[in-house]
Amino acid sequence: TVPSDIVPNVTILSLNFNDINEIRQMDFNWKYTNLEELYVKANQLAVVEEGSFNGTVLKKAIFGGNSLEYVPDFCAVRETIEEIGLSNNKIKVVSPKNITCLKSLKKFFIKENPLSTLPDLMIILPSLHRLEINSVPLRCDCEVAWMKDFRGIFKIDTSPCHSPRSMEGIEWSNITKSQLCGESILLYFTIHVI
Repeated sequence: TVPSDIVPNVTILSLNFNDINEIRQMDFNWKYTNLEELYVKANQLAVVEEGSFNGTVLKKAIFGGNSLEYVPDFCAVRETIEEIGLSNNKIKVVSPKNITCLKSLKKFFIKENPLSTLPDLMIILPSLHRLEINSVPLRCDCEVAWMKDFRGIFKIDTSPCHSPRSMEGIEWSNITKSQLCGESILLYFTIHVI
């Protein structure tokens, strides 16, 4: 669990390399009103209760190397949160409902997760200018075509496509939006015609 002997006026808190498996509302809500940066890397973190950061001014939350299967709820700090690091977790899906409130988010690190797709983050997160999705086994289809238009700092593997088979091994720089969307249309058409 999160230690209870943290000084109330803390601004940067590192809880890395512990055995923290859950963050509860009572761990942070209204306790640390100056808290701007929270590091909970390399723990056993699997659960972050909804609404756990009320009363903080969290700008940066780094939860890499844990067991999270979803993007935690940061809506309580939607006005201040600028950077979220969730690399090397067990996240399979990034649900738009979990991140739509994060209009101030500038940096999103979600590499080394078993994701296969991402919603259009350019629409959902209008302030986003850095996205890292290295080591993510992408399904390269029309759902990820928005990534070809991303103009910020974008880190992705040279050949990120793990499916469909026809896209495997092709370098991202050589893939066009029409190839991504054309493959989906062709698959849809083939399935429904046969």
